[in-house]
Amino acid sequence: MRAGPVTPPGVTERPPKPPAGANALRRAFDLVEEHGDEAEIMAALKADELFEAGDQATLAEWMEVLYALDEIRRIVRRPGELPN
Repeated sequence: MRAGPVTPPGVTERPPKPPAGANALRRAFDLVEEHGDEAEIMAALKADELFEAGDQATLAEWMEVLYALDEIRRIVRRPGELPN
C-alpha cells in the first residue's frame, strides 16, 4: 500500500498548491507556536466555522493558512524544486 496522498484516476499529477502569502505564513507559524502538533486541527476547525457561517472571504484566508502549514511542515522537495 502506498503512503501519502492518492492521485484520482485519470490524473497524472496533482496541481501545485498556490503559494502562501506572508500573512498566511505568519499566522501559520503563530499557530504552530501556540498549538504545536495540533496547529492544522485548529486551522481546520476555524475553516469549518467560517464555512458554516458562509464567510467565503475569510474562509479563503484560512485555507491559505492551511496551505502554509502544509508547506512549513513539508520535509521532501517536490520534483524539480531547488533547495533553499
